[in-house]
Amino acid sequence: MLRVLVVDDCPDSVLSLRLLLQSWGYEARDATDGPAALDVADSFQPDVVVLDIGLPGMDGYQVAKRLRKPNSETPFIVVHSGHCTDADMRRSLKAGFIAHLPKPVDPEDIRKILVICEKWLRRNPPAQREDGSEPIASLPARPNSEV
Repeated sequence: MLRVLVVDDCPDSVLSLRLLLQSWGYEARDATDGPAALDVADSFQPDVVVLDIGLPGMDGYQVAKRLRKPNSETPFIVVHSGHCTDADMRRSLKAGFIAHLPKPVDPEDIRKILVICEKWLRRNPPAQREDGSEPIASLPARPNSEV
């Protein structure tokens, strides 16, 4: 089962997206700020993170950089943000995010991205998570990119 972490400082947004993902059969958790996202990610080990960029204190770029440990295999990180200029989108893709979705987002756009992530993960051999559970699959390490 795909594990998805939703990070947004708007409690209504994070709750509605988490509930939507769970209704689709995904295992989903949420956080409303950067430090909480890092804590949840550490124990939950998500395959995908749907991340707001405009978080207070620690922005989404800082969160993403901390989520990516050396030789990290997951998570895929998807931007879900109100910051959607061409420059914002180029910056997020250059920083290694796999997609940049505007707020409000069409739920089908999120579903399509998650289906692609799930298919990609299933086509790769499984590896064991740090907590001993089996992920969908292992990903090749990403090169470190500066944000």
